[in-house]
Amino acid sequence: MILKKPQMLESLGISEKKPNYKWNSWIALGYIADDFFDEIPDRLKDIGIESSELRNKINQLPLNTQYAIGLAITEWIFWRFEKLQDITDEIERVESAWAGLININYIKSLEYEMKEDDDKEPIKGAIEVAKDFLNDLYLYYKDPEDHKYLASIVVRQLLLARHLMFNKKEFLSWFEEVMERVATISAPKEQILWRNELFMQSCDEPETKTDNEFLNALIKTDNKYINQDPHNPEKETVEALNKKSLIEIFHKKNYQKALEYTQLALESDNTNIEALYNQVYCLSMLNKIEEALICNEQLLQVNPTHYKALVAKGNMLFYQKKYKEAIEAYKILTEIKPDDIAGWQGMGVCYSWLGDYEKAIFYNKKAVEIDPDNSANYTILSNLGSHLNNLGQYEEALLYLNQSIAINDEYYHPYYCKACIFSKTNRLEEAISMIKKVLELDPSEFELLKNETDFKNIRNSEAFKQIFNKKTNK
Repeated sequence: MILKKPQMLESLGISEKKPNYKWNSWIALGYIADDFFDEIPDRLKDIGIESSELRNKINQLPLNTQYAIGLAITEWIFWRFEKLQDITDEIERVESAWAGLININYIKSLEYEMKEDDDKEPIKGAIEVAKDFLNDLYLYYKDPEDHKYLASIVVRQLLLARHLMFNKKEFLSWFEEVMERVATISAPKEQILWRNELFMQSCDEPETKTDNEFLNALIKTDNKYINQDPHNPEKETVEALNKKSLIEIFHKKNYQKALEYTQLALESDNTNIEALYNQVYCLSMLNKIEEALICNEQLLQVNPTHYKALVAKGNMLFYQKKYKEAIEAYKILTEIKPDDIAGWQGMGVCYSWLGDYEKAIFYNKKAVEIDPDNSANYTILSNLGSHLNNLGQYEEALLYLNQSIAINDEYYHPYYCKACIFSKTNRLEEAISMIKKVLELDPSEFELLKNETDFKNIRNSEAFKQIFNKKTNK
């Protein structure tokens, strides 16, 4: 066991006291069974939020963030009983679960079934319920079909931890701080370059507690829950090479070295899906787009409906300004996953670059319609406003631009579009206000704003000259 107790938990002395909480089979059942979940007393009154509201809030976060919060809460529970019971098995489970953030295949299995009457004793029962939840976290994070249940398990684990802690105030303060720190993850302030936007969304890097030193040490332990790298005395297996490639990708950012491991893996098995996709990813990150596209086609020959490969194909073709070809890739995406926004959004962006704003509006609206609560919709809504502005439909454009700002008021683009509309409709003061807001959020837009053709109605105004002459003379 290499996982150490966090210093904060050590200083709080959470392992020092014997159970001072109520516990029986009915309480255990209340945390586990859906039919009894609403019967858990007190809910979340002490942090001023209903569990359903908190579940929705957590559900807005990236999946890897939801999973990591659940694991951290699980550690609170297991370390709570460190001096009251042997928790070696429990900590080994958490160790391997953290490694799963790098690649879920590092986990051999966390499957666990509670035995009858295991839930009765205050210490053993609480640990058994937490282990059951840990297994659910792993399964729901692993299976895309179950991603929607992940936030619910995090909330249940939180409620359980709060019940078990004698220092509830410190635990809840820690949780509130965590939620404040991760609140901005789902709404990044910086604009994502389109070249990697959809591609990176489909294989985003995990935000993980582990680092390469931790991972290497973990692989060398006898942790029975870790899927060890299998080695052949003469040649490493494809699985081992894929894992080495992932370490280079996610921890060292050494895409060239990762590519070398991937190519060795493909020498042994040229149809291995993971190796093929890792190869595409590395080539893309090395800006070798032509090679990446060729390798991506090899992957699609093995699996014609591979979701990430289709996203990558559309994205890379867009980067090459082959918009019509990109549209065909995104169209296949909408056919195999009609309830996913990637294909619809991709088609919308391509049509906007082709100047077909009516089609761009149709596909962007479709993306928002499919996932109206997506916290990343501010970019789509802003694009809708921009396209409607180009068609002269100003009032509807402003509605979408204001919706974009309501989601993320630090994204410069909707303010830029509003400045254009206000200029074209002779609303000088409002246009100038929006220009100032754009420069406040993103000073790099200065030259574009200065030369924007939509500003011809206000270009000769003193207010406009004052902004750009003053900045030019600095």
